[in-house]
Amino acid sequence: MFYDIVPVDVEHSKLAIPLSDWASLTCSLIWIYDDEVPAFGYHREVVANQESVVWLIRDGAAQVRSAGKEWNLRAGDWFFLPDHDYWQDFSPQARLLSIRFKANWITGVPLFRHGDGFSLKAEAHHRLETVAVALNRFFKRTLPRTDGYLRATSATTDQYLHLQQRLMTWLQVYAETLMSVGLQPTRLSPVDPRMLRVARDLDNWPLSVPLDEVQLAAQANLGDRQLSRLFQQEFGMTPSRYFNGRKLKSARSALEAHERNIKEIAYSLGFKSLSHFSTWFRKQTGRSPRAYRKNHYEYHPRGRPVSAEKG
Repeated sequence: MFYDIVPVDVEHSKLAIPLSDWASLTCSLIWIYDDEVPAFGYHREVVANQESVVWLIRDGAAQVRSAGKEWNLRAGDWFFLPDHDYWQDFSPQARLLSIRFKANWITGVPLFRHGDGFSLKAEAHHRLETVAVALNRFFKRTLPRTDGYLRATSATTDQYLHLQQRLMTWLQVYAETLMSVGLQPTRLSPVDPRMLRVARDLDNWPLSVPLDEVQLAAQANLGDRQLSRLFQQEFGMTPSRYFNGRKLKSARSALEAHERNIKEIAYSLGFKSLSHFSTWFRKQTGRSPRAYRKNHYEYHPRGRPVSAEKG
């Protein structure tokens, strides 16, 4: 792989690492809400998708089952959801503070692994709740019509930067909390800096423009076959698959936002026709764009997340 993900001893977790490595850490808030669990979230399987989820149980009870383990949670419990698929059940009228976010290295590995999941008592970690409540309050005040779900949300430059500022405060306390109970953050051990540059080029490549792997390879002073082989070794996928993943994420977000019609979304992603886009999307997800959008709003009529998500 391009990076060996190396656990850091807790006592050494504050050692400085190159800022160029930190630039490879993506941090974003996916949703935050503090409310009763919606009906569709009471009993369901949740599929992992390289995002971290943390709950604070407010009222009622919750049960999580994953990898042969079972967690029974009560009011006053923080729970750090597993990194893999799990099943969730809630008692009637259960309420929780729920935060889904991404703090991942460019390889997709999270800054902190939750493993099979674990719980902490809220009374022992007051700051974690304080900053989470402040983040939720800011979000509701600044973007009130989104109902806590950011993937399908637009924001001004000022709103985005202020939101990121508050998110980083949450992440700082989250990291301090996990390190205080003995969890180890991951860090990057560079193997081939050329592949890092390629990944950044892929992240910056316009989604409306077809990927030119020959040009991409030339920018890295490599042949296209050599680039494909090295990138596969480091990331476990080809550059085209990496770029395809970006395009699919953007397509899903646009369909969930409901701000543009499907034909406009198709053209913005570089497809020459709606039928081409529909065929591609169905191949990726097993559903047509129209069915995906319809399913999202049936389960999530006010903008809350539905796909592989929530409680």
